[in-house]
Amino acid sequence: MAVASIRLLPASLDVISSAHALLGFVGLTIPFAFGIGRWRAGHLDTHWLRSVRRWTLVPWLFLTSDLLGGQWALCGIRVGRLLGWDPVENASLMPWLTSTAFCIR
Repeated sequence: MAVASIRLLPASLDVISSAHALLGFVGLTIPFAFGIGRWRAGHLDTHWLRSVRRWTLVPWLFLTSDLLGGQWALCGIRVGRLLGWDPVENASLMPWLTSTAFCIR
C-alpha cells in the first residue's frame, strides 16, 4: 500500500504544479494589462506602480511554488528527467524572474 502511494505522489504533485503555473500566468495578466492601459492613456506616474505591485505578489507566490515544486521533484524524489526540468518549470522561469525584479524594485 505504501509503495502505491509513493508512486502516485509525483503524479498528484505534477497536477498541483501545473495549476500553480497556470494561476501565476493568469495572475500576471492583470499587472500587464494595467501597465499597458496606463501607458496608452499616457499616465506613467509612480502611483500606479504601488497598486500594481500588490497584484504582482500573488502570482509571484504561485510561480515560486511551481518552481520549488519542480526543483523538489527533480532533486528530492528523483522523478526529474535526465535533461532537466519539466517544460512548465522552464516556461515559468522568465515570468518569475521579471516579477521578482518588479517586486524587489
